[in-house]
Amino acid sequence: MPNPILSDSSIDLKNMSNQEIRKLTGQNGGDFFQNSIEINFSTGLFGSKDNLISNYIIKEIQDNQLPFTVRNKQENISVLVANLFKIHLLNCRPYSRTHMDANEFTEIRSNSYFNIGYQGWANTVRIFEKLGYLTIFPGGYFEAIKKGYLTKLKISDKFEELVKKFNLSYQDILKRIPEISLKDSEDNEIKVRNSKTTNPIRKRIERYNNLILSSDIELPIDKIDYKRRKSTGFANRTYTKHYLERSYKLGGKYYGPCWQNLSKELRGKIKINGHETVELDFNAMHLHLLYCKVNKKLTDYIPEGVDAYQLPNRNRKIVKTSFTCCINNNCNKGNVNQVVGPEVAKKYPEIFVKNTSYRDILDELGSHHPEVRQFFYAQIGNEISNMESKVSDYIIGKLTKKNILVLNIHDSFIVSTAYKDILLNTMMDGFKYLKYSSIPRVSQ
Repeated sequence: MPNPILSDSSIDLKNMSNQEIRKLTGQNGGDFFQNSIEINFSTGLFGSKDNLISNYIIKEIQDNQLPFTVRNKQENISVLVANLFKIHLLNCRPYSRTHMDANEFTEIRSNSYFNIGYQGWANTVRIFEKLGYLTIFPGGYFEAIKKGYLTKLKISDKFEELVKKFNLSYQDILKRIPEISLKDSEDNEIKVRNSKTTNPIRKRIERYNNLILSSDIELPIDKIDYKRRKSTGFANRTYTKHYLERSYKLGGKYYGPCWQNLSKELRGKIKINGHETVELDFNAMHLHLLYCKVNKKLTDYIPEGVDAYQLPNRNRKIVKTSFTCCINNNCNKGNVNQVVGPEVAKKYPEIFVKNTSYRDILDELGSHHPEVRQFFYAQIGNEISNMESKVSDYIIGKLTKKNILVLNIHDSFIVSTAYKDILLNTMMDGFKYLKYSSIPRVSQ
């Protein structure tokens, strides 16, 4: 990579501390270049502020008589401003990082929404430095320590003033994503072609996403803890349906928006168009869907009101996580402890205990649900996800047609409080419409 920060002969980097290297290469003594996020070339400004800010910057360039012969000026400015705002002010990172090598932009352009080329991007970044909005720390490769670095950017107070001037919020930026994702068994992305199958799906998701983007969805950003805030994709505000194993009959769940990754407590503080919201949740939905596969009702075996995941002397969170893992495609009786253990440690480190036999837990759960234990380790997770996604399709489709915004959180849904009863009835109707035999209880 060209433009190293220091030549190899200028100093002995091997005998310097990390802090000394950071200071020498232009970093703040307390900031790490690694504490950064790479700029995403499918993320840009959205809505009226796109034109307002781009025109403001272009006029400032002209007023300062700076040369700026760049194609797609607005797109380059839009991508840079949106990423700087998201990474530095929403994600609270001291640095953003970006490619500045011409050889890398062929792939960048082919995989990105915006038409960003090397010359235009490099000139836009440099003009922002000349205007005083940021500082550039050129990337480089250090032979002495066998490490390379992307170019890093650090915003100035002037950029923060720009954000305040235009009152930028997370709803003024958007990562453009496709409506449909299709992957093979190795998790590689497959090109989605227009067909009688995909066209109706795409149109439904477009209608849903358009309703989202025309709504005011207020998030409790100031309540998100620093660790989670650093990694939250605030520009992710639309949904994609994710299908698996090259089949539109496997998977199909809704993924994308940043609110899906908030805790339930924080989701409770979301406002839609200025109104308080309520979240309704299907209880033990995946267990119910297993009963649907054998055309039976869970409540014929487990009384209504009894937690289907509760086992004597077992933590419910661990039982549910074990069950979710055991129906997925990578889990069998031989590796269940290796699959479930890391998942529990990641999600619930406070209750994780080494050498727990998750196979024993699943044997106990199977004895409570003998009608469906044949599906444990049966690698049907993608089929169950597809059944779940059809319920979501029904709920989202019905409410979108009524111009009622519902936010999907997989097996739960958020609406303005005034629409609680409509959502509840629609959730129940979804199972009936699909002729699913076992209908879960819905709770708040």
